Amino acid sequence: MHNFSYNREVKRKIFHLSSCVLGISLILFGRDIVLPITIFLTIIAFLIDGLRNRNNIIRGLYNKSFNVMTRPEELTKFTGATWLLFSASITILVFNEIPAATGLLFLSFGDSISALIGRKFGKTKIGNKSLEGSISFFLSCVVVAFFIPGLNVWIGIISAFFAAIIELVGIHKLNDNLTIPIATALIVQILGGLI
Repeated sequence: MHNFSYNREVKRKIFHLSSCVLGISLILFGRDIVLPITIFLTIIAFLIDGLRNRNNIIRGLYNKSFNVMTRPEELTKFTGATWLLFSASITILVFNEIPAATGLLFLSFGDSISALIGRKFGKTKIGNKSLEGSISFFLSCVVVAFFIPGLNVWIGIISAFFAAIIELVGIHKLNDNLTIPIATALIVQILGGLI
C-alpha cells in the first residue's frame, strides 16, 4: 500500500463508492431482482481476474481501464472489486434484505471514507489502520443508518460500531470487502430478532 499514491486511492474509493448501487437497489427492488444480477457480475469479475493473469489481451484491456485503481498486491490476485461482488452475492443470498443492504452500504461508504480520512489525517496507528480512519468509518455508517428504511436506529448505531471494529482489526487476514458486509448483516439480523 506504500507504493499506492493518495491520488490513486481517491480514484479507487470513488469507484468503490459506486458499489452503493447494490445496497440501494436491494432496498428499492428486492432480492429477486438484485441477486441474479449480482451473481452474474461476480462470475464476470472472477473470470476477468482469472484470465487477466493468463491472457495478454485481457491483461492489456484490464490494465488500460483499471490499472490506476489496482493495488500492487492485487496484480496477481483477486481484486477488491471481485471480493466485493462475491461478498455482496453471499450477503444478499443469506440475509434478509434490510440487514444485507445495511452491510453493503456500510462497506461502500464506511470503507471508502475511512480509507481516505485515515490515509490523509491518520496519526494514531493501530496495525496498518488508524484510529482516525476507524472513527470516520463509524460516523459515516451511523449517518448511512439513518437513511436505511426499516432499520432501527439503535441497531444501526450498534452495528456501525461493530463494523468499524471489524474494519480496524480485520478477521484472520480476510479481505474486508468480504468480512464487513457479511459480519454487519449478521449483527443487524441478530439484533433485529432481539429488539
